[in-house]
Amino acid sequence: MRQQQDAEYQEAMEADRRLRERKAQEAELKLKQELEEQQKKELEEAISLSEELAKQSALSRKRSALPDEPSDASDVAMVRFQLPQGAKVARRFRKSDQIQVTQKMELGTSTISTAAA
Repeated sequence: MRQQQDAEYQEAMEADRRLRERKAQEAELKLKQELEEQQKKELEEAISLSEELAKQSALSRKRSALPDEPSDASDVAMVRFQLPQGAKVARRFRKSDQIQVTQKMELGTSTISTAAA
């Protein structure tokens, strides 16, 4: 009888040990998944920020390539753009300037881009 009780006790202890190990593995797996999700989110945010900085840098380069807008009214051409959102953007150019509309240039939330040719 004593041997049977000892055997049952050992079996119960072994079952408890397996249960603790399984719970520890599940907790470790859950922690690992949470860490991976957080890293994925941080990577997506970093990529998004990088793309936004690249857009701003490209926009800055395009704007710096534009000739200065003339202030006098003589020998000037006014170009107006109506954006898909409905906003209108106007800019003056010297009639001697060669301008090629190449892409979209962001002006506030609107976008139009021109580059001097």
